[in-house]
Amino acid sequence: TAAGAEAGRSHTAGAATPEVATQALLRAAGAIRADDMAELFDLVTLLSACRLPRGPRVAILGNSGGAGVLAVDAVVTSGLTVATLAPQTEEALRRVVPESGSVQNPVDLLATVTAGQLHDATALLLKDPGVDAVISLYTPADAQHAEQYAEALVSASEQAPHIPVLVSFPGLVVPPYGLSRAQQPDLPFFAYPEQAARAL
Repeated sequence: TAAGAEAGRSHTAGAATPEVATQALLRAAGAIRADDMAELFDLVTLLSACRLPRGPRVAILGNSGGAGVLAVDAVVTSGLTVATLAPQTEEALRRVVPESGSVQNPVDLLATVTAGQLHDATALLLKDPGVDAVISLYTPADAQHAEQYAEALVSASEQAPHIPVLVSFPGLVVPPYGLSRAQQPDLPFFAYPEQAARAL
């Protein structure tokens, strides 16, 4: 009746707005909703390259402390968790990370990072049982050498193909060729760390 419909709007049933119903329907179907075209393409980039992470815990590493802090904020804002690294992971990272860098999440490899250090640090994060995904940031001092850093990330990611490794080289809009993998899709590349976090 009209009276029953009016009473329902003022109680719990009133919360079932078209938006709430749409969200519930999409969640029940296992669909992911993009809020805009940029997010849609970021989701396609992620999903075409790797599996979804098994959980919300994200490790971040890079060669710029500022980019790491921005990535932490983006991860938290996106509803994810900044992973707490296991003590044995931090201990192993101490052998890779320069002395004035940071072995805590976000791992700061400093501007002088070598491709080998980036590879080894990424591999260690992928072995940590408390890490569900890795966002790797490399701010290139010289874009000509970006390929070798990209190749280092590909090599490390192949050791744990079930854990997504999202890559951002802030300042580069086109992914370095070195991100290509022979037997698998390329590593997902994002121009900025915020995009990577939002896609997760």
